[in-house]
Amino acid sequence: MKNRKTILLTAIGVLAAIYALQTVLSSRSPVKLLKLKEKPDVILIEKEGKQIKLTMEGGLWYLGDDKKPADDNKAAELVEAVTSIKVLASVSHSSSDAELNRYGLSDGQTIKVSANKGEKPLRSIVIGKNASSESQTFIQLDGSSETVLAGGSIRSVFTVDEESLKLKVQENAPDGASADLSAGQTPAEAQSKEGAANL
Repeated sequence: MKNRKTILLTAIGVLAAIYALQTVLSSRSPVKLLKLKEKPDVILIEKEGKQIKLTMEGGLWYLGDDKKPADDNKAAELVEAVTSIKVLASVSHSSSDAELNRYGLSDGQTIKVSANKGEKPLRSIVIGKNASSESQTFIQLDGSSETVLAGGSIRSVFTVDEESLKLKVQENAPDGASADLSAGQTPAEAQSKEGAANL
């Protein structure tokens, strides 16, 4: 009788422990925050056969191979979007055309983003369409065929062109500075040239 009672109490204890563990696991959020340990100094954005290249040199961002000054604040937004991604859920592991079309991940619909540290690849993102809300986007990460739902307006952030990323000349800039900046010089270089011209 005592053995039977002991077995029953042990079984109850085991079941209680299992129930408690399941409760803890089920209460955990499925949301994952994927953060890069390193900050990229090269960002490539490809859309509709066109590529935008952003490169950091000396703490400043530049556009293209001809190194046009970029808006550092806008570049910082792109860096933040690529280095910190909130994954809300996994929605598909299929790479069939039907699934890719469903999530806007087939060729011609996507925005492809690569982030590098020098020659070292840090992250690649294939951006599909927005979900029902613009604050959620379907994406694939680092060459994986898994499609995930990511939080944040990732597609909107990377829907950019070179013109929108260029460093704009402030209205109070000297005329000479404005002209030289449009030729690819930094504001400091333009103002220095303007001062020399006035001597």
